[in-house]
Amino acid sequence: MKRGWILRTFIIGVVTSTVFINTLALAASKEYEVELETYAKLTKAVSSGFYSGSRVFIRIGNQTFYDYHGPRVSLAGLYVVAIYKNKVLLQYHYNTYYIAGASIGFARDISKLPDGTFVIVAAKGEPTRHFDKRGQQALFQIGASTGLLNQKFRTSYLCIGVKGLAQGKAIEKIGKEELSHIGSKLDEHIQFTFQEEEMPQHVSRKPGRHEGLMFGDTEAIYYIPKNFNPDTAKYLFGIHGAGDWHRPGAMNRIHQFMNIAEIENIVIIAPVFDRIFNRPLDRRKDFDSHGKIKDRRIIKDRHLWNFLTLLNTFNEHRSDLKLIDIFEFFNKHLMKRETFHLYGHSGGGQFVSRFIVFYPELLSKVGISSAGSFVFPRRDIDYPDGLKLDNLEKTFGSQIKADDLKLTDSELDQKLNQVLDLKLFIIAGENDTWIDNRPERSWQGKHRLERAQNFYKIMKEEDQRLKTKGIRSKDKPFQFKLHIMRGVGHNSNAAAANAAELFFPTKKKTKGQLLYIDFERRIVDKSGNKNRIRSRAKPKIARGRAVFIARKGHYLHVDLNQASRIVGCTEMTIRAKVRMEPNSRRHRAARIIQTCDNHWHGSAITVHNTNRIAAWIQTTSSKATIPAKGKKPIIGRSPTLISQAKIDDGRWHEVVLTYTGSRVMLFIDGRLQGKTQWTGAIIGGDQINIGYVKSNGFHFDGEIDEIQMYGHTILPTHD
Repeated sequence: MKRGWILRTFIIGVVTSTVFINTLALAASKEYEVELETYAKLTKAVSSGFYSGSRVFIRIGNQTFYDYHGPRVSLAGLYVVAIYKNKVLLQYHYNTYYIAGASIGFARDISKLPDGTFVIVAAKGEPTRHFDKRGQQALFQIGASTGLLNQKFRTSYLCIGVKGLAQGKAIEKIGKEELSHIGSKLDEHIQFTFQEEEMPQHVSRKPGRHEGLMFGDTEAIYYIPKNFNPDTAKYLFGIHGAGDWHRPGAMNRIHQFMNIAEIENIVIIAPVFDRIFNRPLDRRKDFDSHGKIKDRRIIKDRHLWNFLTLLNTFNEHRSDLKLIDIFEFFNKHLMKRETFHLYGHSGGGQFVSRFIVFYPELLSKVGISSAGSFVFPRRDIDYPDGLKLDNLEKTFGSQIKADDLKLTDSELDQKLNQVLDLKLFIIAGENDTWIDNRPERSWQGKHRLERAQNFYKIMKEEDQRLKTKGIRSKDKPFQFKLHIMRGVGHNSNAAAANAAELFFPTKKKTKGQLLYIDFERRIVDKSGNKNRIRSRAKPKIARGRAVFIARKGHYLHVDLNQASRIVGCTEMTIRAKVRMEPNSRRHRAARIIQTCDNHWHGSAITVHNTNRIAAWIQTTSSKATIPAKGKKPIIGRSPTLISQAKIDDGRWHEVVLTYTGSRVMLFIDGRLQGKTQWTGAIIGGDQINIGYVKSNGFHFDGEIDEIQMYGHTILPTHD
């Protein structure tokens, strides 16, 4: 009776609280409706998509924020104004046509506004291309009903709402024609106050990848390691190439250095230098009826992929200054550092080769991989291929502002002296030999490999020249390294793996016992490291022994505690006892044990399709396994070791996979089954899956007991 009374009291309390909260929300929404009506009478807003003139206008009272023909409304996307108690909190353009991260930035800024903020969103040209679910939720937060997601290409869109307003209560218009809202009190004088800066952006310290941090039209994607320590962490900027789509290239830089970031406590920052056109594209000539560009070559001809030259021909955009702005922003909001590491591949390598000439004092370690061209220290060749700097206006256009780059010969000598102090790695593929006959590049070499070799050679000569002139001390060594990747062509992943190995040489690191799972009446971790174990099945007694019986739907997942993570170790041992019946299901790649991270990098002991044991490890090595036919090579994974002995005989077998830092070995019952040479630090050691692999759904069909993992080498002995 007492228990029932307590339950009824609890239910009544929950219902009462829910009703009270809903009443408050309804009252707030009514208040916001009044706020909307008040400001809407003062507002004139116009939105027209591509087909109705590509215009935008926003005015509240006597204050015009965006004018039809003003200099601030030249690009497509969303134009937003947010006002709270006559204070302008936000006035910003989100280029959801060109910039993939703009929708994220829009959602982030709307979420930061206080409830009760009056918001106007007006679209111009084409706003839907990179508009995503997060942007849609932001529109719902200001009372939109339909939103902009999945609407027709080049649509007009206008939303006038209030943050916290109930969904469907905002003034929302959408269509192909020009849309407008004209209030009844447009001439009323209002005294607005403006924030001194644009709405402040936030740098998250939460581990993982973060997107949508905008610096004008440049997005900065960044990655915070799980064990982030601001006292010892360093910055690594990864620069994407000059291909058609820059954002995926920036994402690749994050993914390629993620593992080394965890080991070395590195914050990775990847700017997205997006396309900016030198003139509006012609609607009839350049686009088809579906809004797609007819000839993709015009993008390369007309857009400014010249971020890699630091300057460009058509406006004042400076990719070097943008990178420095991002660095200073992180210095202010995350951690203060004097220098950063810099790496670029392909077109990104060209950017790096030019950036180091003017800003060597900002850099620590530098990597240039597979660059199509370099800045050679020749004073008779115009920049960006040489260092003749007096013709910048002629080369890039009279409207550029680049006086700070016009260095005298003596200033250049001092800069080059600083460049030669850098730890700089020039990386090129042995097979990156596509012949480039363009005259502006051919003098540097026939192909990327030859240009890298020539750049290394001429910088070595420059080192001697500066020492002869007395500008550079003769005691200073030449620190540039030329690294040729054997058997590799123009491969971004291989180049990044080599760069990581060169930037951060493997350090000797070992640990003791990290995990020891035993099965009694319950699952027990005897290591004392407080690892979190999640089980989809309980241990069972089989033939008088408590074991874990793995089959479909039965598996274990272990989240390793900080002290138990194997990441960064140069030695490792995994051992377990396993048993399979002769009629066990044969699943190729069914995992017995797998260490992994969120991206499924890691080491594994698996069952081969012949019921033998197959095993491998994954490290920071830049080597790659020889892939199966039609599959891509896996960087860092050792060759798979396959046991000679089968294990499907109904008996218990002890399986041991051990790594010494230079060799991987597989043992069954103390007998060596296979070995291979391998190096590097272990990656993918945050979690352990036992009895299954999530990526293919295959489950081990057998029994497992006494699962152990060590951060050092253990060589079993045969009785």
